[in-house]
Amino acid sequence: MGLPAATAASAYEKEWTALEAARQCALADLAEKVHGVHLVGESSVSDLSFAGERAESRVAGTLVGVEFVRATYDQDAEAAEVVFRLALNGREGGVAAPFPEAEP
Repeated sequence: MGLPAATAASAYEKEWTALEAARQCALADLAEKVHGVHLVGESSVSDLSFAGERAESRVAGTLVGVEFVRATYDQDAEAAEVVFRLALNGREGGVAAPFPEAEP
């Protein structure tokens, strides 16, 4: 799911930035499922009381065999969705791990 940039002035800019955000999120989600996610957490204590917490996650990896399925933009909700499919059988790349196939 992607939302338009806050600075998008026209309907076209809203649609384009929402679709780009959705594309980036979809690929990051796919990479996370295939390669996992690296989590870093940090908590701090000051004067024997909880002072704060910070968490960070990173996803990195190469996806081979990713196929674009569809992109949709709901103008009323100002939200976009992008769907990709990943081949897992080795003929087109991908990985040898289970992953649910996207609905066409």
